[in-house]
Amino acid sequence: MSANEGPRGSSASSEHEQSGSLLPNGSSNQLYKIPKYILLGVIILAIFLAILLAINGITIGNVVSSLEHFVNKSGPLGVLAFIASYAAAAVLFLPASLFTLAAGYLFGLPAGVIIVSVAATAGATLAFLISRYLARPYLESQLRGNVKFAKIDAGIASKGARVVLLLRLSPLFPYSLLNYSLGLTRVELLPYAGASWVGMLPGTIAYVYLGTLSKEAAKEASSGIFSPVKLVLYALGAVATIWVTTIISGIASRALEDAQNSSSDEDVA
Repeated sequence: MSANEGPRGSSASSEHEQSGSLLPNGSSNQLYKIPKYILLGVIILAIFLAILLAINGITIGNVVSSLEHFVNKSGPLGVLAFIASYAAAAVLFLPASLFTLAAGYLFGLPAGVIIVSVAATAGATLAFLISRYLARPYLESQLRGNVKFAKIDAGIASKGARVVLLLRLSPLFPYSLLNYSLGLTRVELLPYAGASWVGMLPGTIAYVYLGTLSKEAAKEASSGIFSPVKLVLYALGAVATIWVTTIISGIASRALEDAQNSSSDEDVA
């Protein structure tokens, strides 16, 4: 199966071209509305846990300290638990950036980058497979007629993994939403996973580094001895990290727009 054909096949592609909509009509089976209920359940559970923690006087600092103790004590098991939690967060639309920052705090550099790369790629792949093979009709009904995604789909049909790479580098598309959305395109699994891994690396390095800085700053604060030189270096490091990431994202966004325009011109021709 080629990247141009994908799981939908040629008949679905022709239907897409004739109708002008993003995706072919999908069924509205109630089974595929489960993601909404899961999301609502996660929100309710988060609120309940927040109230429970507040009642018992448990602070974020206590939670972070407990996590750090668990990771240090558990060794490889703690790493696997973190990877599994990250992958679950990707499926449940929980903010992956918080987990990436936490990896910097818990594991530091370069271990945090390696762990997050594995976890983020695993989560992205899992959500991609759910989208393509389990929740497809529901997601198609949500994205039908979306002009922006139609351009992305056409770009992937023309450029393949290159567009996936640019999408990952661009800040315009949230991680979890992109995972599910790309499951509906014509990109194959292995090119998707490889391009996602490479495309997520700059952001991963940036967030893990910021998480590492936060731990160093916390150590400085707890010791009561502040080094002005270190504080300046921390600030410069954070600014440089954000600056480089912003430049990469800007370049990727422009390249993505060019790729989409190019694919649109090819379709017209």
